[in-house]
Amino acid sequence: MNDDPRWLLNPHEYLQRSLYGPELDKARSRARRIAVEKGRAMSHDDVLAQLPLGFWRYLLPSRSNKSKQKLWAVALADAFPAWVGAWDPESLVGRVTTAHQLRNRVAHLEPLHQFDLRRARRDMRSVCHAVGPDAARLFVQNERLLSVIETNPVVRGD
Repeated sequence: MNDDPRWLLNPHEYLQRSLYGPELDKARSRARRIAVEKGRAMSHDDVLAQLPLGFWRYLLPSRSNKSKQKLWAVALADAFPAWVGAWDPESLVGRVTTAHQLRNRVAHLEPLHQFDLRRARRDMRSVCHAVGPDAARLFVQNERLLSVIETNPVVRGD
């Protein structure tokens, strides 16, 4: 992989093959518009800020996509330096998928009464811990899911 810190502005071929191209194009377009509104050039950070959660979820390894497997091996695995236990990318993908599903249900105002909120919280917390202590601390300080779980009689009774 190249060591360019602006990897979204000039993506490596593994990243290009792993991405859903229109998603990156939309993020670039939104970033460019915001930068113009602020009277400055678009930066890598601007593009990064415009990427949706699904972008990150679908960058993770997949058995059916060799480019994603290679991207994981040469770059993405390093994004989770504090992962404990046996390193299993499929386990991480499953945890991130749970968080993504919860986010989508909430964003679309879908019912959560049959969604395992305890598992979702546990999965999100473990992913944050895998990123490192700062991410874990930020999650613990800011998450509000625990209070929902504790005050919901349906969930609490599980």
